[in-house]
Amino acid sequence: MASDVTSSALAAAEPGARRTGLYALLALIVGVAVALVVTSALAYRRAREVEGMLGRAQAEALLRSLAPSLRRGVDDGDLARLLDERKGDGLRYVGVIGPGGELIAEAGASLEPATLRPPPPGGPVAAGRRLGPRWRVYTPMPPRPPGGPLGPDGGPPGAGPPGGGRPVPAVIEVEVSVGPALRRDATRTLAVGLASALVLLGVAVVLARWVRHRERLEARIAHDRRLAALGQMSAVLAHEIRNPLASLKGHAQLLVESLQGSPAGARDRAKAERVVDEAVRLERLTNDLLEFARTGRIERAPCDPRAVLTAAAARAPERVTIVADAAPTTWSLDAGRMTQVLANLIGNALEAAPDAPVTATVAVDAGALVYRIRDRGPGLPGDVGRLLEPFHTTRVKGVGLGLTVAQRLVELHGGTLAGRTHPDGGAEFTATIPAGGR
Repeated sequence: MASDVTSSALAAAEPGARRTGLYALLALIVGVAVALVVTSALAYRRAREVEGMLGRAQAEALLRSLAPSLRRGVDDGDLARLLDERKGDGLRYVGVIGPGGELIAEAGASLEPATLRPPPPGGPVAAGRRLGPRWRVYTPMPPRPPGGPLGPDGGPPGAGPPGGGRPVPAVIEVEVSVGPALRRDATRTLAVGLASALVLLGVAVVLARWVRHRERLEARIAHDRRLAALGQMSAVLAHEIRNPLASLKGHAQLLVESLQGSPAGARDRAKAERVVDEAVRLERLTNDLLEFARTGRIERAPCDPRAVLTAAAARAPERVTIVADAAPTTWSLDAGRMTQVLANLIGNALEAAPDAPVTATVAVDAGALVYRIRDRGPGLPGDVGRLLEPFHTTRVKGVGLGLTVAQRLVELHGGTLAGRTHPDGGAEFTATIPAGGR
């Protein structure tokens, strides 16, 4: 006994535990994808920083090595020869700056000639900036003597004899060799990280959709099992009740007839009529239960969907407005079962607003046959989904099986039944039947 209870508890807990594990796996996949993106982005940023540091260091080292060659009296020819000698080190441009910040000699082509500006006098040993694939660095301008004139080389007067070896202010542009390869590797790493993250996110999306589909499928299976159990129970109860109920109803009717001619039996006749009325109500209940139990198979055949709607509205044709201008001439339906569905929906609409008209529409929408039944009542109360559950009703009289049977019959056609409160007021039920077997 204890083992049976334990097994039942484990069986009930298994779907929840499996669902929790799937959601944990989803969270793990998303977390790994986010970590990949963040890690790849940080690695790319760090690689760009290292690339900049290496590029500037290469340019500054080349400038220091060129300092002995950049002496007073250099001209364009000297710079051209220097550029040709150091081209293998990445040197692409070299210029000499005069006392006023102007270029007095240059060789090569600058990427941004309009922005050639030396650092201020007394500035750092080398100031640099990136120019696409190059780095530009300067040697410092010599400080001006306070209030004193400049010498012929732009420095203090007498700052060295002609050709005394004192470096002149200069600017160079160097095409770095290490940076591009590092940048390509960093870009490749970032691309691989982003692609991997996208793949993981795609897997997460597919898994999430599969989980949702599985949950809906499990809910549908549980719903169908519950309906099957209710249908079996309803059939047993209806058959057990029907025979004694028919006997009760028949004898009560005979009793009413026997009391009709007796004035003294008016009170007894009223009681007998009450018994007949309750027997009729129980008979309707048993019929509903049997109908609920029998909704297991349909037989589709080509029929006129407008005629089906007209037959369903025969209960009160003067109150039902049928709109069938966009209806097809034929559709594959179980005409009898579909008439039952529409008659139930129209009957509910008539009861929702006894003094207002009901609009019944049939048309083709997105390749499916669509029936819409709309009333002018107060709308649907509460959760629409609960209205379709068995034995759920908002009316005093009724057992709440009408909409359940209607939904089941529509689903057997491969369609859906949905209800809503219309934006302009009233309730609207929509039965959508796909074109299968048309």
